[in-house]
Amino acid sequence: MKIQFLIVIILSLRLSITNAQSTVSVGSPVEQSRALREIRSQPSPPIGSVYLNDEWTVATLDLIKGAYSENQIQNVPIKLDLKTNTFELNSSLGIKVLEGAKVEQFHFVDTKTGMSELFINCNKFKQDGISLKGFCKMTDTKIALASYSYIQVVQADYNVALNMGSKENEFKKKTSLYLVKDNNFFPANKKNLLALMSDKETQIKKFMGDENININKEEGLKLVVEY
Repeated sequence: MKIQFLIVIILSLRLSITNAQSTVSVGSPVEQSRALREIRSQPSPPIGSVYLNDEWTVATLDLIKGAYSENQIQNVPIKLDLKTNTFELNSSLGIKVLEGAKVEQFHFVDTKTGMSELFINCNKFKQDGISLKGFCKMTDTKIALASYSYIQVVQADYNVALNMGSKENEFKKKTSLYLVKDNNFFPANKKNLLALMSDKETQIKKFMGDENININKEEGLKLVVEY
């Protein structure tokens, strides 16, 4: 019985020594070597899309005068990257990239509604003296309604210890609504709306009440600015 116990102890010691030798210690040549490159884990690709429209949309682009020899690119399939403010053009020579800053405006026909949509470069408008970056969908009204789409990046917040959170960054498309007058942007709310349309404030209030219009939504605001 004592002999069997001694054999078990000896085998356990040999196994411990073997494991210790196979472990890289802090001061080992592997740890100290500068010639060996550490393999870091690759971040997961982000979730979501950065495009205004995920599908190719046939559009006509009016270019900033003097930017190129031509002032317009007609009927070209495009995608607008809201994060980088660049256009991807699907041409016969492959995918070409065009800086948004070189485009004055563009328009296309919405295949769902059959309506023409106009997008104007926001750099010509000011909000508190500062221009927005990107493009705004505009209405053709005295007090224009601008729909501004942009990308919000939600950073990954995965916690290894708790095994909670997201491992990927997420792109979320957001839209802000503005009222535009004399090339100035105003947040689209009731106060600014009535101030900008003060010449018919009473009629506007009655119209909003009678029609039960929600001006927190684009459809409701559009009805009021077209009134």
